[in-house]
Amino acid sequence: AKVPIFPNNAVCRNFYMELLRWPSRYRDYFCCERPQLAATVSNCSDWRNRRRVMWDLQQLPESSVRNVCYAIREVLEMKGATFRGLMRRSCRDAFRARNPGELMPLAPLRAISYASAGGAY
Repeated sequence: AKVPIFPNNAVCRNFYMELLRWPSRYRDYFCCERPQLAATVSNCSDWRNRRRVMWDLQQLPESSVRNVCYAIREVLEMKGATFRGLMRRSCRDAFRARNPGELMPLAPLRAISYASAGGAY
């Protein structure tokens, strides 16, 4: 798993916003798992048409941005997709069946704050 650690929750949320803004395998995975939200954020009915460009999140109301950040965090955590540090084959196969030709990230991603990591800030 990839676990970036940031000073506070606001920076964590900003990290997820930037993941949505810039093209990456993580953004593509989120879009495959939540195509309705992807269409809203990309401002296009099929997010794949805008997969290689930066997305402007300024057009969304603050409440929508919060909901999308929560959703991307939930999707990228890939709960139940790993066992003993390895991706479950059944999860990979199910993703490939739902999204032929799309790539799945090789590891879950979860940004946390120093306080959540056991430190103090």
